[in-house]
Amino acid sequence: MRNNPLNAVHAGNLLARLKAETLSRHLAIEQELDLTSEALNLPAYRTILEKFFGFYEPVERLFAAIGGPTPGSGSTFFFTLPSGEELG
Repeated sequence: MRNNPLNAVHAGNLLARLKAETLSRHLAIEQELDLTSEALNLPAYRTILEKFFGFYEPVERLFAAIGGPTPGSGSTFFFTLPSGEELG
């Protein structure tokens, strides 16, 4: 049942568990990327975004192929990397 309030509780518990169990990895990635560093410049930031895109774009294609979320459906997975012209 989609509208069962117990599903929302279960989903909330699942998300809380996922967040708790991956916290150390998230902190390690944040430390390695150091996105708040004053030394971070536009070319370095662009390289980071391109690496993320290199991971998420194939995942998004896979989801679409199996009937999963599609761009614009409210999913936070989908984004488009702007072209060099759009960046200026």
